[in-house]
Amino acid sequence: MTDGTLGEALADLLKTPSCPLKTLKLGWNLIRLDGAVTLCQSLAFNTSLTHLELSFNSLSSNGGIALGD
Repeated sequence: MTDGTLGEALADLLKTPSCPLKTLKLGWNLIRLDGAVTLCQSLAFNTSLTHLELSFNSLSSNGGIALGD
């Protein structure tokens, strides 16, 4: 597990094969910078999540690109 931000900690959870989350509501949590990128990149490894809400965070261009990838 990383010693960092909420986004990085959630990324560690989302990448685990046993992640039980199906819905994750993260609106208004100031997820930004490297934490946003790391969180968005982790979604590529997750197979359980079916609903993700990220409204009103600060993903920025890099976070948006990582989310799109």
